[in-house]
Amino acid sequence: MTIYHGEKGLFRSRLLHVAVAAMPLLTIATSSFAAYNVTISSGTTNNGTLSGGVFTPTGHNAVLNVTDLKNALTTSDVTINTGTSGSQTGDITFKANLAWPANKLTADAFHSVIISAKVHAKSVAGFTIKTNDGGTGGVFVTDGGRVWFDSASQSLTINGSAYTLVPDIVTFVADDIGDQFGKFALMDNYDAAGGLTYTRSPFSGSFLGTLDGLGNTISNLKIVISSTTNAGQVAFISQNSGTIRDLNFTNALVTSSVASPTGSIIGVVVAANYGAMFGVSAQGSVSAGPIPVAGGLVGAVVAPGGNIFNSSADVAVTGTTDTVVVGDLAGVNAGVITDCLATGDVSITASPHPNRRTAPTTLTYAVGGLVGRNQTTGSITTSYATGSATGLDGYNVGGLVGWNYAIINNTYALGAVQTGATGTAGGLVGLESSPGGIGSSYSAGAPSGGGSAIVGGFVGEDDFSGSISTSYWDTTSSGITSLSQGAGSPANDSGITGLSDTVLKSGLPSGFSSSLWGQSATINSGLPYLLDIPPS
Repeated sequence: MTIYHGEKGLFRSRLLHVAVAAMPLLTIATSSFAAYNVTISSGTTNNGTLSGGVFTPTGHNAVLNVTDLKNALTTSDVTINTGTSGSQTGDITFKANLAWPANKLTADAFHSVIISAKVHAKSVAGFTIKTNDGGTGGVFVTDGGRVWFDSASQSLTINGSAYTLVPDIVTFVADDIGDQFGKFALMDNYDAAGGLTYTRSPFSGSFLGTLDGLGNTISNLKIVISSTTNAGQVAFISQNSGTIRDLNFTNALVTSSVASPTGSIIGVVVAANYGAMFGVSAQGSVSAGPIPVAGGLVGAVVAPGGNIFNSSADVAVTGTTDTVVVGDLAGVNAGVITDCLATGDVSITASPHPNRRTAPTTLTYAVGGLVGRNQTTGSITTSYATGSATGLDGYNVGGLVGWNYAIINNTYALGAVQTGATGTAGGLVGLESSPGGIGSSYSAGAPSGGGSAIVGGFVGEDDFSGSISTSYWDTTSSGITSLSQGAGSPANDSGITGLSDTVLKSGLPSGFSSSLWGQSATINSGLPYLLDIPPS
């Protein structure tokens, strides 16, 4: 099962182009289909029949009227299938809100079940989802859709696995301790304001199971660290088994009140992610204090196995003295980040570091709008950041990534970038190092620095000349008009081209694929945008 959220329009059917080799839970369906697509909507039932508790499509783009479905559920269980003929993918899409008080609804799709509406299993009703009929698709919760239940005693089954419904954080923690590899689902939105203020991660061990948010939201989570510890809703997601999907956090607060928690990592949702995150969002604030690594969504994505897909962060992340790495989505990335975005501002408010070169390799000072430091095993693709990124003396600061050692491809950054004396600042990346590589990306924010800082329109400093290709910066919005200053150092760095705002808005730049990038005067202020994750 694979779930994505759509609060900011993140879901697109084209998501299946992502790096599947690193994503074993999702595979691409074959090009040969023998099924029909079915949509549950307010339209008239057509191209299918509902009889004896079974809806069977008889033609392409079948429609099941939501009232017809609700009426049928008042008397018996109902199964919706996608047939065994036809030439469509065999998706079942919920586009109209549905609530029913009893009996079981089964959505049995050849390929995927897409939930773009409010689906409420009330009272004693049950919900079963099947997407394993041969099309190997998934479950997608998108466009503000969600699934919720009235009671933890109701049934939810997905592809043969029964999920334990949990009403709150405390119940989830207790249930998972009893079943380390269990499958759990948040049964409804949960307001944590009346609960505990946690002094460590609510789930402080390694999470080995599945937590499925079903599009629901945990609001007002509050974690105040009072000792040397890692902190987030979950401390660790374990490699190859732990998964969090389609879960939203709003008004979260994670902060530190301890003088020097050496080695700690913090984020709203996860401290250290060795597993999988799909369709997870976070909004709120993270105050790192002296904690070394801080991220808005997660502290660190760890290899091997760590990945984040189709997720977002709108978190104000701040660090002070001894905070080394800060990013809005993740502080450090050594895994796979794809189809992700960050809109929060990140900053360092106090810094004792005199020079960016004084830090050991494991403590490279970096601030990034999306990720602070992209490690040698990391990759960031089809993602963007719009918030500002601010560091003081000695910090490498980038609109997308502060310090890059790895792959960045098909990305952009729009936020202002600032560093202090002896630091680096670039519209997309602060410092580019071997064996990094950047392709088909652009920046439109204004980078700046004090003292002897190295500042470039696209990259502050490129230590790995030749690693950048088909990349651009906006010479108008950045304020850096010299075409030799795509990198602050070296001058005339290869692979970077300066374009005026007018030219950048007039058509996709050379090297930008129209299968990944779009452009419209009414979207993203006319600048190129990613089709997978268009800005809201």
